[in-house]
Amino acid sequence: MSYGSGRFPLERASKLGHVKLIEHEHVSRLIRQFERADTAADAPIGGLSGRVDLNAASPIRFVVAIDGGQAVIPNEVRRDKRIAFVKVCAMLIRREDIAFLRQNPVIDPRDLAKMFDGGVWFHAAVLPLAGISIPGETVKETIRKTVDAVLEYTRLYDALNYLVSRVWDSGYDMNPRTNPRTPHMDCLSCGATVWLPRDAINFECQACHYPHRLGDYLGIAQEAPEDWTREEAVMSLRSALETLTLFHFIVRYWQTRPDVLAQTLFLKDGPLLLRAQLSRLVEPIRALIVAVRQQGLRLHLAGIEKNGELVDHIEDLKKHLREPGDYFLPTVRYIIEEVAGLQYDPTKYRNRVQYGSKVVLRLGPDHVVPLDIPTGDFLTEPALKDLIGFGETAGLLAEMTSYSHDNALIPIKLVNEYSSISERPSGDILKAFAGSLFG
Repeated sequence: MSYGSGRFPLERASKLGHVKLIEHEHVSRLIRQFERADTAADAPIGGLSGRVDLNAASPIRFVVAIDGGQAVIPNEVRRDKRIAFVKVCAMLIRREDIAFLRQNPVIDPRDLAKMFDGGVWFHAAVLPLAGISIPGETVKETIRKTVDAVLEYTRLYDALNYLVSRVWDSGYDMNPRTNPRTPHMDCLSCGATVWLPRDAINFECQACHYPHRLGDYLGIAQEAPEDWTREEAVMSLRSALETLTLFHFIVRYWQTRPDVLAQTLFLKDGPLLLRAQLSRLVEPIRALIVAVRQQGLRLHLAGIEKNGELVDHIEDLKKHLREPGDYFLPTVRYIIEEVAGLQYDPTKYRNRVQYGSKVVLRLGPDHVVPLDIPTGDFLTEPALKDLIGFGETAGLLAEMTSYSHDNALIPIKLVNEYSSISERPSGDILKAFAGSLFG
């Protein structure tokens, strides 16, 4: 680390230092590899795992696309005050709508709005990050009550309770004496372990009787200081709302219209995973997917990855996936070692955040898309037969390609237009709205 500039000259790095550095044989070998322009000596990356028939008949008639947007707005005068807006959208699209849009790439936005009128659902939320709270409360307390209120007025508490209590399984044991894996959390007051009761939104700490709500189980911003929190709280709330909205529709169709469930593809913008405290929902999600499969129903669910390490890896995979329908199904070892660049130890590896396996699929001459497809129980070496509904999903996705962006899909593009919150001009509108609320 060099000295900074001031009244005296800036400290500069030694040019002669490179001479001694490149004399080291190991460094020299790496530099020679760095300077090579050919790829013949490179280690093979990825491969061809197989091919699916994209023209096979598919029972899917509907698509439910899920996406969310967020914007963090600072107070122009008091930069220590920040507020966040979150919007989550679900959009129902018919298969024939996709065909029409492909045939009519230029369409009046007013006609587009009429086409999907009645098929778009919104959830909106506002979250204080710093300097804003209800009088008599800390920012942390206000965030907790805000999360609770959002789950209440969006009616997503039903979906959360359905997952946590595994309502579909009447024999599920939530007695900690007989089931040590019963859902639990730390008391927000005394820190004691709180075992969640079955099918309850309200419960209290068994030690100090402090009242809790089921939204506390999500753990959003609970590790933050009392008077501010980071933007990770916004991302966690958005991720929770997206996932609960997704499973709200899956559960609703499963309970009331299993025939429609089998004809619907659920598309989520982003991978099928939940990080940090939200990962508490992953195990019941996996169990629900297994339960649907055991009933003989086909659950068509896919997460669309648009950025990240696997997306950056695609350029190296394209040469193996030459024809539409070609796919690469990596193992967990490959993802960790070749994509993430980390060491994989199967004896210590545990995955508590994903509820889908990754697969890279060529949908057309210019579309190679990374997908997350559920397998039920998490598998370190998934096979084609483990990817639930993959063949039917792949065939329908091949009909949805768009050239608006790299590897774009029409449903994801549509739902993003409804859910995203642009900094300009929407950000200015939100600033004005926040200013009218909080001054």
